[in-house]
Amino acid sequence: MNKNKNTNISNNKAFSLIELSIVILIIGILVAGVTSSSRLVKQMKLTSARSLTIGSPIASISNLLLWTETTLESSFDKNISNNDKVIIWNDINPQSTYKSNFSQSNATYQPQYVDSGINGLPSVYFNNFNLLSPSFVIGANYGIFIVFNSAGINVNGSTILNVTDGLNHGINIEIQPSTGAYLGLNRRIRALHRSPLGTSTENDNYANATYAIQDNANYVFAYTRNVNTNKSFFYINGNNANDPSFTGATTQALNGNNLTLMIGNLLPNNFARPFVGKISEIIIYDKALNTEELTAVNSYLLKKFNIK
Repeated sequence: MNKNKNTNISNNKAFSLIELSIVILIIGILVAGVTSSSRLVKQMKLTSARSLTIGSPIASISNLLLWTETTLESSFDKNISNNDKVIIWNDINPQSTYKSNFSQSNATYQPQYVDSGINGLPSVYFNNFNLLSPSFVIGANYGIFIVFNSAGINVNGSTILNVTDGLNHGINIEIQPSTGAYLGLNRRIRALHRSPLGTSTENDNYANATYAIQDNANYVFAYTRNVNTNKSFFYINGNNANDPSFTGATTQALNGNNLTLMIGNLLPNNFARPFVGKISEIIIYDKALNTEELTAVNSYLLKKFNIK
């Protein structure tokens, strides 16, 4: 009687081990399926973004000066992988044979490529890093679009983009610090235009308080200035975000040649206002954009990056 009882116990144990093996096998199949599905969804999203990019209105609007984005195979080195350092971020502007590619030869300052950034699409991640595009020339009127996500704002503010002669900045797009900001405009985006470089002859424009930048949120920023009408306009996520106290555009084109377009820091050798976060697309026009053009570009970016 005891022998049969022991045999039954042994058989039950064996059966339990078989069951456990089957469960482990099923879990493995499910995990593999989920992983495969995740990869498929990610690839579908990337394919959709590429289609939107190729069919976008960007190239159909005249005076396109620079266009960098992160989804096309031509945007980076074809072998770039997640967390690789970005040495060159290509300008894909089809209107010009001269390309204003962003680059960084110093490995210490190279940002990172992340394959699941803003809206799950590739982004360039900055953290005390920068990329430069030398020999950059821009007029008095221009339109700038930037898709970004700030991970946190430096105590001195965070410079997203600027045009510089290496020592001074002529155009500066930055987020004001959380406290102690210039004029007390905490967390607002500031667009500074200074000519001649190195002087205090400038005009500042700010987004209004409703559109103060929040950490880890996705934004489509647009700014255009027109010296002929003495007007500048901010758009954030497709909405007119002007602070009416700062709308002038009276200064002229930047003086000097051999200017550098820079993203991620204040100046090439000045890291006082680093941008920490992701950037996925930058578009610059060498003219003031009209309302129809602004709406077209904003609509494309909002749809591509699923920003409401």
